[in-house]
Order: sequence, then C-alpha cells, then structure tokens
Amino acid sequence: MKLFRNRTFLICLCVALVLTIVPTTWGLMGKTELITAALNTLATPFRAVGKVVSNALNGYKSYFTSVKRLQAENESLKEQIRLLESRQSEYDRLEYVNRNLRRYLQVDSQIHEYTWSEATVVATGEQQLVLNRGSESGLLPDMPVITGGGVLGRITASGKGWSFVQPISSTRSQISAMVARSGALGVVQGLVSSPQTGLCEFMYLQENADICEGDVLITSGKGSIFPQGLLVGVVEQVVYDEIGRTPVATIRIQADLSSPSFVLVMTGEIGND
Repeated sequence: MKLFRNRTFLICLCVALVLTIVPTTWGLMGKTELITAALNTLATPFRAVGKVVSNALNGYKSYFTSVKRLQAENESLKEQIRLLESRQSEYDRLEYVNRNLRRYLQVDSQIHEYTWSEATVVATGEQQLVLNRGSESGLLPDMPVITGGGVLGRITASGKGWSFVQPISSTRSQISAMVARSGALGVVQGLVSSPQTGLCEFMYLQENADICEGDVLITSGKGSIFPQGLLVGVVEQVVYDEIGRTPVATIRIQADLSSPSFVLVMTGEIGND
C-alpha cells in the first residue's frame, strides 16, 4: 500500500510503537522511575516552548496594559490642560475687567458733588420697581437711581410715599453711555428676551468703534438725566453687522437687578450739556 511506502509515516509509526511498548515493558518490570525520567526528558522541549509562549503572551499582555494606561493618562493630561487653559482665559478676562474698573474709578470723582436720598425697593417687576419714598422726600421723575453696583434706572413717576423706577434692563429704557477706556459712544437698551437677567444691548456705535469684551461702560453725560461717570455695565460680547464695521455689544449690568433692596436717588439738578 502507498500509505506504508511513505517514509515519514513509517518513522512516526515506529516512534509511536517505541513510546508505547517501552514504557509498558518498563512498567511491567517495575521500573517506573525510568518511565518518569523518560517522560520528563521528552517533555523538556515542550516545556521550554510553553515557557517561551507564556512569556511572550505575558509580555504582550503587559505591553497592551501599559498602552491602555498611557492612553488614559494622556486623556487625563489633555483634560487638565483644557481646564487650565479655560481657567487662564477666565483669569485674563477678569484681570482685564478689573483693570478697566480701576480706570473707571479714576473718572467718577465728579459725581460726588451731587446730593443723594436713600430709599428701599418694596416691589419689583420686569419693567418697573417701586420705592418706599416719593415726592415728600424730594424724589421726582427723571432722577437717577443707583445701587452699590452701578446705575439701576430712573424715576418715572412719584407721589407721597412712593416712586416708580424704570430699570435700565427695561425694553423701554435707553441710556447714553460710553466705553470708559476709549470714549466710544452708544446707547444702552434692555433686551426683550431677558429683562431681569441683567443683559442689555449697547448699540448705535460708530463704524470701527473701539470696543471689546471686558470693556467697562459708564454714563456719557450726553442726556439730561444721568451725569457722566456712573457705572453701567461690562461688555460680554461684541458682534458686527454684515459689512463687519458697526459693532453691537451685549453688556451685563453691574447693578443688582434681581433683588435690589437699598438704593440711592440722585437729587438736585444734573446740569449736563
């Protein structure tokens, strides 16, 4: 038969017979230690190969574990970098605002020549506030009202023991203001969508007006109500028209519009141009 003519097959068959007959014979003769020694000898190459394979597998496992750990550490470092960059950006913005506020504090000395009357807010609304003092205390329409943070609004009507105040966040309010840093002039008006959030628009600026995020706005003194130098707010965003020249800014009012309690009313004649 062709099968028995195959030399490789015959060699394997002979080896198998020897491995079967010899251990069996030794076992019958009681020489089990020879069997054990022979099996250990035969198993040595396989053990060596198994050890190599095991070490290789452990090495690959350790390698992939290290890669995963490094990837996790890399992502953690990236997140820390993003957080630090965000914090640095916020620190830079606050430093810019503080720097401009310091400039504002250098130009507001003229407001101290006016007299003030204290009052308390007894009711609040989106378009109107109510004070506990009125005409008997000298509070009259068109007098400016401020808080510790800045301009709150103006008196629109008053009677004995009461006054109505229109906050600058009202959509019916318009105040002439300017950028304390550059002197760029515009008008502050309340936003329809957010009358009590403290956000207003600064509009009607000239083309290429010098204004940017973080700028401080003060009253310009161009009207007959507010003198120059009262703090209005801080610029949060600047956008430009389609041509890209005329800016419109979103500002955050510095006066507490959500829950004002104690206010000052500027009494006496303003005397602006």
